Amino acid sequence: MTGGIRKLVARVATTSAAVVVALTLVPLGSATAEPSVQSQLSSLRNATAAYHSLPAAEADGFVPLLGCFDSAAGGMGQHFFIPSRMGVVSLNEPTALVYEPHDGRFNLVAVEYIVPGPADMTPPHLLGRDFTYLSALGVWKLHAWIFRPNPAGMFADYNPNVRACPTG
Repeated sequence: MTGGIRKLVARVATTSAAVVVALTLVPLGSATAEPSVQSQLSSLRNATAAYHSLPAAEADGFVPLLGCFDSAAGGMGQHFFIPSRMGVVSLNEPTALVYEPHDGRFNLVAVEYIVPGPADMTPPHLLGRDFTYLSALGVWKLHAWIFRPNPAGMFADYNPNVRACPTG
């Protein structure tokens, strides 16, 4: 090899080694990175799937919370919650399960996270969203319609695809 070619080969080898070292130091994806919202919703569905059976939810400590909710925007349903989860924001442990009452049965349609607090506190954040404030109850809340598609959006308060509350 001539001296010029040796220098070129040495320079290419040095540059290649530097690129390899740099690529090993730059994370292209990390196991500790925030999971995507879709993967979080999948995890949440899996964690709450057993609660399609209201008796299973009640056996795990869920109790009725207030009455059934609906509005002109759509239904919301009857909430069952675990009191000790009030104020806790944990993906796979929602505060409440939301059921659509129909013909004496309850169909699981959504979950809700509820955090009591003043309107001027920093909103809790989960699933890529800030919670919204409900001044009438003094709580921050986030719905996730994981078991009933919602044309108003996954995180809307009401769902036009959920029946209005039964009357009488």
